[in-house]
Amino acid sequence: MIACFESDVTGAHDSIVGMESKTGNSISVVVCTYGRPESVLTTLRSILAAAADFAELIVVDQNEDLDTYQALLPLLSDARLRYFHVKGKGSGRARNVGLEQAQCEIVAFTDDDCTVYPDWLAGYHHVFTAFPEVNLCYGSVLAADHDRTLGYIPDYKVPADRACRTLSAMLSARGIGANFAMRRSAMQSLGGFDVRLGAGADLYSAEDRDLTLRCLLAGHGVYEYRDSFVVHYGFRDWASGRMHTWKDWFGLGAVFAKPLRAGHWRVLPYMLYEFARYALLPFLMATLTFRSQRGWTRISAFMTCFIQGWRAPSDRHSLCYLPLPPEQVSSSHEQHAAPRA
Repeated sequence: MIACFESDVTGAHDSIVGMESKTGNSISVVVCTYGRPESVLTTLRSILAAAADFAELIVVDQNEDLDTYQALLPLLSDARLRYFHVKGKGSGRARNVGLEQAQCEIVAFTDDDCTVYPDWLAGYHHVFTAFPEVNLCYGSVLAADHDRTLGYIPDYKVPADRACRTLSAMLSARGIGANFAMRRSAMQSLGGFDVRLGAGADLYSAEDRDLTLRCLLAGHGVYEYRDSFVVHYGFRDWASGRMHTWKDWFGLGAVFAKPLRAGHWRVLPYMLYEFARYALLPFLMATLTFRSQRGWTRISAFMTCFIQGWRAPSDRHSLCYLPLPPEQVSSSHEQHAAPRA
């Protein structure tokens, strides 16, 4: 169920359609949120204050209460803001709602614990205009200032502008879901986001890597644009880092299981490289040098969910897992609970 609270739905729709027909490259911005009313308020204010090169700002709220809606009341007078309150959890599910509700062909996403640079969207305008074969584009994610002795903030700075058209690009192009944009029609033709992947879903993580892989398998161009910046404030202390790593690699196992089970065997060498380079090799090096064990969390998480993903039913065309019935979602979370930090 989706509840919509908008100040002027009809007027907003008419202005968006008119703007898009004139410019041809207007952008819808989507922010999905859960449990961060104060943080998402900061995110939305940074977007609304940025350069006016987007047509609408869609908020998809998965909170069970209306705390986020109450926090956003001061912003709802802005005609560009559209708020949707939805039942169910999972970033993939929420992003699909944003994709469905978007009224522009280009849709940009950032997270509810980020702020954006004023010219954040300028590069996306350029990329999707200059490269018609590109349907997915990632930008840079900078870590906010923090005490690096206490923990870390996930980030990814694109080293250089580059087009990615083959699976080998996945070895170096590793854009993350805090800053990316896509062509709406192309992504919907692929089935959108996999609802079982991503934060809040039962397979936890890696919906960004999954989307990149599915795009490349389908022949869609993927691009990385260096000068599109957002700042990420998602601090994690070192004690919780193991759990975060476990969730990332758990999701990654599911990502690779789907295409292999569907017969896309050209994915295999890239999966083996990823597993060997970032999980198996660190574990072997630590074991041989009698250092603290490294890599075992990644190995166990990846193998556990690869087996689970191999068994799970999926759509062979979209390469998306079939959604779980509602009564199975909570039991799946319990079955695949991440280890305690």
